[in-house]
Amino acid sequence: MPLVVIDTRELATEEGRKIKEILRLNKVDIDIQVLDVGDYYIPPGEDTPIGCVIERKTILDLVNAAKTKRLWSQLVKLASLENAQPIIVIEGSLNQIRKFTKWKPRAVAGLIASIMFDFEIPIIQTPGWTWTVEVIHVFVNRIQGEKKPRKIPIRHGKKAETPHDFAKMVLASFPGVNVSRATALLKTFGNLYNAINNVNRWFHVRGIGKKIVESAREVLFADFRREEVE
Repeated sequence: MPLVVIDTRELATEEGRKIKEILRLNKVDIDIQVLDVGDYYIPPGEDTPIGCVIERKTILDLVNAAKTKRLWSQLVKLASLENAQPIIVIEGSLNQIRKFTKWKPRAVAGLIASIMFDFEIPIIQTPGWTWTVEVIHVFVNRIQGEKKPRKIPIRHGKKAETPHDFAKMVLASFPGVNVSRATALLKTFGNLYNAINNVNRWFHVRGIGKKIVESAREVLFADFRREEVE
């Protein structure tokens, strides 16, 4: 029987509960766990090397998460998966951005481009949760097929053990900087200290543009004393 693992927090939403019930009606076994990342985990089948982790967001969830910076930590975790393909499903029309937020279409397009190119995470857009169920069901059949699913946990990239590992991890936590770009920055500037002190010159490194530099500066120069006062 095919298997989908659903995060406990996803079931706190009405849409998540409906998705669970429809999957069950389609004879999909459901396992409820606290997932470190993502809302749905499709474990690999016996003949499949990797599974799939799906992060489900409405279009308004996406921009709100980006505004609070929560999105970037989620993207770092998704990009570090070793035994699962990360995918973000965005539900709803982009027209909601103009109606309910102050975001400009080009800014939203830039956000989506960053997810796809900087973090190398595919995006699927659906009209709503009923279509998302179909996406999940197709992925289950594609990944597990008729084979028995392997109940293996989601595995992230190896933990930092050396100073080089920690330096890469620090830089890779910046918005838009993945592990390969972090490595390129360290090779260009020699060490973590020089890389951070030369943030204004990051655009000299291949794959890093003005937007990534601006995001990094925003992180480095955020005034926490001011936020405490507010």
